[in-house]
Amino acid sequence: MDRSFRATALSLLLLSVSSLAPACAASDSNPGPDRSLQNARVTGTRPGSGRGGGNNNKVKILVQYDKTSPSKMQMVPAAIQARGLNMVKDIKRYGIMVVEVPESTAEKLVEEQFLRGLDGVLEVEDDAVMSVIPGLPEEGEMVKDGAGNYVVSKSGGDGRRAEEREWKQLRRRLTEETPWGITQVQADQVEAGAYKDDIMVCVVDTGYTPGHSDLPIDATGTDSTGNGAWNSDGHGHGSHCAGTVGAIGGNGVGVVGVIPDMTQNGFHLHIGKGLSDSGSGTTSGVIEAMNACQDAAEAGNKKLVVSMSLGGGGFSVTFNNAINTIYTSGNGLVIAAAGNGGNSAFSYPASYEGAMSVAATNSVDARASFSQYNSQVEISGPGVSVKSTIPPDNYATWSGTSMATPHVAAVAGLVWSHNTECTSDQIRAILSVTAKHMQGQNGCDVNYGYGLVQAKAAIDMLNIHGCDAGRPDALLPGDLKLFSGCQTILPPDGPTSAPTFPPTPTPCDIEP
Repeated sequence: MDRSFRATALSLLLLSVSSLAPACAASDSNPGPDRSLQNARVTGTRPGSGRGGGNNNKVKILVQYDKTSPSKMQMVPAAIQARGLNMVKDIKRYGIMVVEVPESTAEKLVEEQFLRGLDGVLEVEDDAVMSVIPGLPEEGEMVKDGAGNYVVSKSGGDGRRAEEREWKQLRRRLTEETPWGITQVQADQVEAGAYKDDIMVCVVDTGYTPGHSDLPIDATGTDSTGNGAWNSDGHGHGSHCAGTVGAIGGNGVGVVGVIPDMTQNGFHLHIGKGLSDSGSGTTSGVIEAMNACQDAAEAGNKKLVVSMSLGGGGFSVTFNNAINTIYTSGNGLVIAAAGNGGNSAFSYPASYEGAMSVAATNSVDARASFSQYNSQVEISGPGVSVKSTIPPDNYATWSGTSMATPHVAAVAGLVWSHNTECTSDQIRAILSVTAKHMQGQNGCDVNYGYGLVQAKAAIDMLNIHGCDAGRPDALLPGDLKLFSGCQTILPPDGPTSAPTFPPTPTPCDIEP
């Protein structure tokens, strides 16, 4: 539909609706849209709206709007309210509204067409289901099913299937252990930088267990309207990831994290409740948690590293744009799990260009059998038999790209703490160019990306050569500096343009 026609139609719609109710004065200094539109309804018959038609069930959809236009930012929600639709939330930083529409296919289609016809609306999408990323049987990661039971996937002649198992928890021992992944990423060879107080690592997952004797007690977090309190983890996945990032070191019990007792050492650990206690959630819930992370970081003037060991749904324009908002700010880096399908499929959010997609390796520097491999894989982390913290005060050894991701996120925080003048793309470049090549690897490839993240190598390069240490060998193509996977090598004649949206599943180039 022609934009000018849509704008005219919308203006007539708002004019006719506003005549139904008197205008009200705003109660605050920022009036926002005309309050007379909030309780008005557009007349007309929709499928199922007649006597005895349709059902009352609702589903949520995502509406991306033009956040650069103040007038459209007012007109779009006003038209939604005038239509009688419920706007659940408006995440203004990303220009994303979550709107409830009828569940029935016919009614949902009508409302989606209405929303797409509004001037200022850029995209309308389903609010896809998200979940923790489960591991595969031979590596033994256990997760909760929909009934709250712990299950482990098993493979066999009939393929993978989930079977209930007794959950065997590893109680903490009287002596402290250093999980193998800590040494593999060189975290035991480095110290925090002078600017550690300016770094925040945010784990977006199922929550946190503040009463655990091996987790920092002064972590902060943000509750979720749909997933509950951040300081409650009825699943365990979030606490396991948080323990890998910052479990207390030197206390004589349990395990040590990549950044030992990070909050006492000056770093900031924030928790975003992106998923519920069942381990599932929605795209909007994860985006809301990301927004909360960014709010917390900006409030304290911190550099932000977001760790997300989750996935679900296909490519989403709204989700992609939200991640790019964090990344292109120069102050935020998003690290996400590549997926545990053991295939070349693209998983999201890991495969968005603004995120670093993390593959999983084992203790002998080989790719984990479950780790997905594709051209968006950018870096690797330890992901097999990783021991970490779980509620209420226990430990478990799990596997998955879920476990690899917090290793990389924590290393990113460590490296950034040595120079906060660096932007997110520069830290990303240094992590990639200093990664350790794995078995049989020659340059960047689909299995490992650039290789296993290395804290000491990255910090050494940063301290010697500064923020642009990754140039000119590898990195930073395009003005937006949006690169991902192995698409980061500069040609001899300089940078190439940034990749287009969505990413094209092309083979990952391997350097000779």
